Amino acid sequence: MNAGDELGSNCTVFLQDIDNYISDFRENGTIFSLLLLRINEVSGLNNSSDEEVARIVSQKISGRLITCINKFSSIYRLSNGYFATIVRGNSSLSPLRNLDDLHGELHQPVQVDLDEIYMKVSIGYVEMSMDVKDSKVLLAKAIADLKLAKSQADAGRGFKRCWYDCSENEQFEELKHALVSNELQVVGLPIVNMNTSKVEILEIILYWEHKKYGQIDSLAIVELASRNNYLFEIATYVVKQFMAFYLNRIDAFSNVYFSINISLPNVVNIDLIKYVLYLIDKSGIKRSKLILGMAGINFTLSSSDEFSQYLPWLKQQGIRVSIDDSGDCYLKLDLIRNLGIEIIKINKTLIAGVDTDSDKFETLSSLIQLFNHKGLVTVIEGVDDIKQQKMISKIGVEGLLVKGSFYKKPMLLNAMNGNSINDCNKLYA
Repeated sequence: MNAGDELGSNCTVFLQDIDNYISDFRENGTIFSLLLLRINEVSGLNNSSDEEVARIVSQKISGRLITCINKFSSIYRLSNGYFATIVRGNSSLSPLRNLDDLHGELHQPVQVDLDEIYMKVSIGYVEMSMDVKDSKVLLAKAIADLKLAKSQADAGRGFKRCWYDCSENEQFEELKHALVSNELQVVGLPIVNMNTSKVEILEIILYWEHKKYGQIDSLAIVELASRNNYLFEIATYVVKQFMAFYLNRIDAFSNVYFSINISLPNVVNIDLIKYVLYLIDKSGIKRSKLILGMAGINFTLSSSDEFSQYLPWLKQQGIRVSIDDSGDCYLKLDLIRNLGIEIIKINKTLIAGVDTDSDKFETLSSLIQLFNHKGLVTVIEGVDDIKQQKMISKIGVEGLLVKGSFYKKPMLLNAMNGNSINDCNKLYA
């Protein structure tokens, strides 16, 4: 397959222009570079057609490219979600850090009335050099760089690889600056009861949209803070944001519980938990409103004194505990109940394909029925479309909780008002 084949059938003029630029480079020394952009994922506007969303996104991407790239540029809208830009003269995209500025700008949500469209894009970038013979060679280099950027993003390395190329000290300084300057954001993700169509839990999530490196994973933030003895500062920030939000909206959220996860996989930081309880008690908020999320527990470790002692202790403090399940919790159900865990969140990887794979659906249904029989509350993550929603509704378990983009995107706490929960409910009532 030729390098241009995956870009669609309407890139003939684009390839001809590249060849013309290459000729000018060889004859007159006119330098240029090639930027290739691909839209990997678009979400939001559940009530809009795919064509409408594609049109809005294309307009916004084109506009942002025109704004960000210097005036000596040509922008091409290709097929299959690709855009391309030929940047003439001294590139406004060098050094690479400026490319990260562009990357961050392109990932900003698109506001449409009261909704937002979220995009994930990858960027491939290559500068013309003497070893490039024709447009196919240059394009192949740009595609290779784009695929590298996407693979690293898929592996959890942020939008662009530069964040993980920073030293530990540089990352930590960025984190401290973000905390002091209020660049860290706390969002709420609604978890809905399928039977009542009401929001029962609001999951409190730490969110960092770095201006240069894009979205930094919340677990990466917690790990970085922990390695640098900064976890208490992060916890204080998250809990105080939550308290300020809830104390101003007690009536609107009187029937909602709040799940907070600031833990590390396989770690129970008892001092941190006691500190969080101290802040909650001091605010006057009832402990019974809280659910403590535990990420990535390996149950081969759960027989240790730490887990056996502290998880039941949490229940004694009046706090419910939830854990994530990637498919192995059914092996340790009795241990889970003995440890005082009441809520299991089924990972979205177990949901994918249930609308097309009958065996996978039967496995999921049996798993949920088993959890229900053991008295555990089940949260199904990653319900992103109507087909998944309809299949899961067939399982028939009372009180089944769900979350995903089909229901509602995360919302900034400071942007939620008294009507926010009612608005959420109306989406699927």
